[in-house]
Amino acid sequence: MTPSPAEQLDRTLDDFLGRWSRVDHRNLPAFARRAAGYFALPPPPRRGADCLDALGVLVSRESLPPGVWAVWTVERGRYHIRISPFLSGPRGNFTLWHECFEIMAARPSFPTPLPRRAVERLADRFAACVTMPEVDVLAALQQMPHSGDKSDVLAARFAVSVTALRRRLRELGLLGSSRFGAFRALPAWEGPFDPAGSWVT
Repeated sequence: MTPSPAEQLDRTLDDFLGRWSRVDHRNLPAFARRAAGYFALPPPPRRGADCLDALGVLVSRESLPPGVWAVWTVERGRYHIRISPFLSGPRGNFTLWHECFEIMAARPSFPTPLPRRAVERLADRFAACVTMPEVDVLAALQQMPHSGDKSDVLAARFAVSVTALRRRLRELGLLGSSRFGAFRALPAWEGPFDPAGSWVT
């Protein structure tokens, strides 16, 4: 019997996940980088809807319960990610990659048992690393003029929100770096960057 799209993807995920003895905040950037290579993701901007369609995942915008931005299910032999119509394009893109990590973390082959809160945090970091790989962020910055705020331009280049971009820059130690010119400061309420904390998209 021909396997369903969900079964095919499960086998692919299990093969990839079986190569890891653990997945946590310490090796999450490497995990995301190797996932991008394993699944042959294109260079940024990595648009989740297109990439997921190539993997057999259905993506749709649908009304969801209050406070729910996205949910994934398996229906009729296919993974289906629903995202809220109230999410902007950049926020929706980031959210799709977040859901991708949640799908992986739900597999029995995922190497590290994680509480729900940890899955949410790792999913945000995974989305940030996939949409804004460090090497591509550095290359983009080096190609731009060294004066003025470049947040909007870079966010558009990586198909993410300005807030997600600035948090990624802070994680990489580039926010406010004189080497790459000025960026608008993060709002004071966001506080110091915590790689294990939640991302605001």
